[in-house]
Amino acid sequence: DYILLLGVLLTGAALAYTEVKFTPLGTAWSNHLLVMSLFAAALAVRGDSRVVAGVALSSFAAWMGVSASPLERAFWFSGDAAGAVRLNAAITGLLFVGLGYGLVRSGRKAHFEPVAAHLGWLLVLSAILAGVGDQGAARLGLFVVGAGLAAMAFWRGRFPLFGMGLIAAYIGLSALVVAGVRDAAFGFLWFSATGIAVLVGLLMAQRAMRERA
Repeated sequence: DYILLLGVLLTGAALAYTEVKFTPLGTAWSNHLLVMSLFAAALAVRGDSRVVAGVALSSFAAWMGVSASPLERAFWFSGDAAGAVRLNAAITGLLFVGLGYGLVRSGRKAHFEPVAAHLGWLLVLSAILAGVGDQGAARLGLFVVGAGLAAMAFWRGRFPLFGMGLIAAYIGLSALVVAGVRDAAFGFLWFSATGIAVLVGLLMAQRAMRERA
């Protein structure tokens, strides 16, 4: 796996050097990310490497974020680059989650599913989290989506996704509470008490999942 990963990373470095030095693609330089994604995906399937599959998906997400944002700004997010990037991240994340589900359903490379699912949900939650500071709807959305993910992951015994969802729900709930109660002393007490509660909840959930398995 690591030799294959090294080869992919060296190829990516060579492409990056070529683009910086000679700029063969000009303003379309982001297509190098797509090329790297397809190249890494082919090697991941051929070499049966989940590590390289993660590189392929990450490169694809980067390509989506860089190349598709101008088009989205032109049609839906005029002048709002941050909104376009968040939408891209959410769509790409859902695409990865769907890819993982499809791999399991088809029975082909089903062991790649955790890579796609973890990265996909991370992108979705990060997209919502990016708007928490400015939008009340994003705070509520982060809480709802995080709580739903945590519940689903607990039921299926998937602790990494459970932890991701629980922390996202906690951040969303905390943002709602802090925005509603603007008091420094209350904020200190809230984070002191709930932070410990979240940690205890994670430990208890992990133990419950292990016993159930």
